[in-house]
Amino acid sequence: MAGLSSPGLGSGLDINSLVSQLMAVEQQPVVLLNQKEASFQAKISALGSLKSSLSSLQTAAETLIPAVTTTAADKYTTTSASVSDSTLLSVSATNTAVTGSYTLSDITTAKAHQIHKTGLTTPSEAGTLSITVGTGSAVSVDIVADASMADVRDAINASDAEVTASIINDGTNDVLILTAKNTGDANMITVDGSSTLGGTAYDIFDYSPPGANNTWVEQQDATDASVTINGIPVTSQTNSITTAVTGLTINLTKDDAGPTTLTVSKSNASVANSLNAFIKAYNEAVSTMKSLGNYDAVNKKASSLTGDATLRSAQAQLRSTLFSTSDSGNTGLRLLSDLGVSVQTDGTLKLDSTKLTAAITSDFESVATLVADVGTKFKTTISGLVSTDGSVSSRIDGINSSIKNIGTRRDEWALRLQKIEANYRRQFNALDVQISNMQSLSASLTQQLAGLASLINNN
Repeated sequence: MAGLSSPGLGSGLDINSLVSQLMAVEQQPVVLLNQKEASFQAKISALGSLKSSLSSLQTAAETLIPAVTTTAADKYTTTSASVSDSTLLSVSATNTAVTGSYTLSDITTAKAHQIHKTGLTTPSEAGTLSITVGTGSAVSVDIVADASMADVRDAINASDAEVTASIINDGTNDVLILTAKNTGDANMITVDGSSTLGGTAYDIFDYSPPGANNTWVEQQDATDASVTINGIPVTSQTNSITTAVTGLTINLTKDDAGPTTLTVSKSNASVANSLNAFIKAYNEAVSTMKSLGNYDAVNKKASSLTGDATLRSAQAQLRSTLFSTSDSGNTGLRLLSDLGVSVQTDGTLKLDSTKLTAAITSDFESVATLVADVGTKFKTTISGLVSTDGSVSSRIDGINSSIKNIGTRRDEWALRLQKIEANYRRQFNALDVQISNMQSLSASLTQQLAGLASLINNN
């Protein structure tokens, strides 16, 4: 009977069921490990949500901080300029521009020098054109022998000369046109032709400004731009005037007597916009943290981070930063509450626009400084929570380490349980054999006693 292939076949015992029930008890430590791992995974997910909401708040805080080379007042000041007749000019402004209006008249746009030559027959020999614009350096343009008019044009355009060349056919002749790349009366074109053979064949290209000479025609004179601003004449080599009025770039587009009015205005509305964006991010972070740490008293069910020290620490640090004072230069503007930011009963923030407007009107620079300082403080605080070595990140790393340890322990238990199950089966199989043997012995004895009783009865 020791060779039974099916557990319990000899004895009738349900060995598989018995072993399964015993192993269910033996596996309780693994069940507890799995439950603990699931709890850790839920905490990691919750801490990830916490980190994400804090990072969003940090981004909003960073937008409150001016660039290194920018003052807080400049960051929150928007300067704009407009013109009553936009067909005459366009204008852009920086914060250095002063609010007010200007009258512009007698607008003359800057022109580029342009000359042309008609019916030009190019020399058969090679040569060089030396082209100078204004007081710039002469640029040599090599012309090959037997060059066509198109070859001359292309050679000029391929060179570093400060002119562009083009050809127009008037119906009878090709007209070669040279146009200076830069406007202004200082950028007159000069051309000096010379033959490679030393002759005078290339003298036909010679031109000396101003006016018409050597059959070149001055198609457009080189002129500076000019405009009268509040009665004062202003000139410029280009149509972009940047030095006439501090902070303004005036781009002339059309000749006209005018007048037209240019208006400069300033706005501090970006302070309110930036604060509202920050408050929105703060409120979302508060709502997320509240949800993560919430306890359902009705169903007596805790959230993943109910009572969690990392969550409580993050909430406390945000509140502490919120109520910290800043040195804005104005003792009456040191807290966000001084700008109309109040804390609601649920911990979220609300902005009183009327109070903020009054503060801006009273002392805009101090308001801007205070808002920028709040951004810096929140950025620093949150960095201590979500950076690589921040408390939230460190907590996530610690839990991941615990999960890894659980995996190791679970593997160890798997090997141990295999041995335990094998031992149970060995014991039950041995019991199965013994019971089977005893059952066989019992059957044999019963048979022998029955035979003995038959002999006695026959005698």
